[in-house]
Amino acid sequence: MLPILISVAWATNPSPPIVNGDRTSDFIQVGAIMAYSDEYGGYPFCSGTLIHEKWVSTAAHCIEAVEEYAQYGMDIFFVLGDNLYNDSGWDEYDVAVSWVMHPDYTGSQQSLGVDIGLMELETGFTDVEPIALNQEMPNLDWQGTLLDYVGWGVTGDDREDSGIKRHAQIPYVDSDSTFIYAYDSDTNLCSGDSGGAALLETEEGYVLVGVSSFVFSVEGSQPCVGGASGATRIDAYFDWIREYVPEPTPPEPEISEEELEETDELAGVDDDEKLIAGCSTVAAATPGVLLLSLLALGIRREN
Repeated sequence: MLPILISVAWATNPSPPIVNGDRTSDFIQVGAIMAYSDEYGGYPFCSGTLIHEKWVSTAAHCIEAVEEYAQYGMDIFFVLGDNLYNDSGWDEYDVAVSWVMHPDYTGSQQSLGVDIGLMELETGFTDVEPIALNQEMPNLDWQGTLLDYVGWGVTGDDREDSGIKRHAQIPYVDSDSTFIYAYDSDTNLCSGDSGGAALLETEEGYVLVGVSSFVFSVEGSQPCVGGASGATRIDAYFDWIREYVPEPTPPEPEISEEELEETDELAGVDDDEKLIAGCSTVAAATPGVLLLSLLALGIRREN
């Protein structure tokens, strides 16, 4: 591991750590994005989520910061772990080799839109299972559902305590064509959580439903403390993501003990006997059985 000196520094246009959240070592896929150079040390400025072994989702305004730091000759690291301030808090890290923001992104504070981007990593994390992507449109059934928000930002307005991974559950309240909105009077996102994960727990596990984008005041509150948040909808930009990020590799099929035993038995049969066994199996199959087999193969290909 590199002996990195962590300094707190924000991107030129920062916007969403988690307010009143808990420190966590879970959600390993949600990492910190930081700029590093031997001369200046490390500067964490955003969060991101591993959605493929070599691809990270984040906010487009985080990609703007990536480009700015890269112009100064700094490397961009994606760090997995829970604490950037000591070696034991680092699990793994990788270097970003390319990045892209959505072409429809608008970055002004008055008209922030389509705030989503992607980073490609140099070697990737083959030992970490990426977060699945949500494809379901938000609906009335989501009202009040607790979403799990994870990020590496500060814990309140005007604070400087980023670089530690935190988690909070915040209720979903609404959505539009671009953003998911969540609000709780005690809990919110803040600077440095940008690009982090809004997760929905399903029967199959967690899915990424949003990329943390911004916070805003509610009834005169501060933007972070007492405010609400917006996260860019993954389902709305799923097709764009797939232009860059490959579909996940399907898991290897499980082989039962009976199938293993049959394989072992065949291993002891000579070639002539295998040929006879193979021919007899095909000859004995009915057209209906063959048709079902072909349909099953087709379903597997489509999935």
